[in-house]
Amino acid sequence: VERLKVLHQHTAVGDVYGYDSTVLPEAVQSIGAFFDSAALATSSERAAAETAGRPYDPALAAARMQELTGRDVSIETLAALAALDPARLSEVRRQVLEGVQKILEGNVSESSLAADKSRLDAVLEASALTPAEKEAAAGIGSSFIIANNILDEELTRQAQAAAAANVQPAMMTLRSGETIVSPGQVVTDDDM
Repeated sequence: VERLKVLHQHTAVGDVYGYDSTVLPEAVQSIGAFFDSAALATSSERAAAETAGRPYDPALAAARMQELTGRDVSIETLAALAALDPARLSEVRRQVLEGVQKILEGNVSESSLAADKSRLDAVLEASALTPAEKEAAAGIGSSFIIANNILDEELTRQAQAAAAANVQPAMMTLRSGETIVSPGQVVTDDDM
């Protein structure tokens, strides 16, 4: 008589991540809104300075930008942006948009955020911006780089269930009278 013993096997499936296709369009829209607010703040401050007969103060425009944009960008970065003329501000906007798009077209995870923000610095380094403009663009652009490769718990559960369902039992054939355990041998879970 043959007896069969099913050996238990466990299957390990890693977490499944999915690309969140809403991140890039939202970033593009947010960058546009940020620079629209920056342009409004600078033009308003320039007009106010002209009306009051005083020199334009980029620090006042930067403070207004901070109120309007709501982004976590340093006041120094905003002041550098506020000091730009409209043509240079437009070029910084274009470079930030292109750089952030280039980064967010790939997979950005929580664990790769620092590296992806460094990649933005490298992308901007290749641009025709001045060093001060590159620094401002990097400070602004990095605030728009967020993870787009998100843990999908449902897909992870499905993958684990599918992997478990596909595990083939391992069989061992034992013949009548065959020694399974020697006398005095301790039986462990692995022996079962």
